[in-house]
Amino acid sequence: MSHKYKTPSNKFFKKLYKLCKPGSHFICLCEGAYHKIAVKIENNGFEIRDCIGILYYNKYIHGIISRKRCKGTIAENVMKYGTGGINIDGCRIGNNAGWKYPKGAGGVPY
Repeated sequence: MSHKYKTPSNKFFKKLYKLCKPGSHFICLCEGAYHKIAVKIENNGFEIRDCIGILYYNKYIHGIISRKRCKGTIAENVMKYGTGGINIDGCRIGNNAGWKYPKGAGGVPY
């Protein structure tokens, strides 16, 4: 089955920019037109923080990690808005000594 996706419009990213707090992150996943979407994200005031590639079955999906610019330093931004940085260590799953998965790893009972 073939799906035809439209790239988000500039209007979408302008609205998203207004809704986001300073320093907030978002990830935009796209199957194609990666560069067009990255340009739209950047042109509407966001910073491109990183890009990732995801191999999903037989498709390659791009992920664009973006952030609305902080007001002041990251520390000031976190104190005022609660946003700005990503706690990578706090997001890790597995290999954490003593951690018990309530429903098993990945939510699947053992």
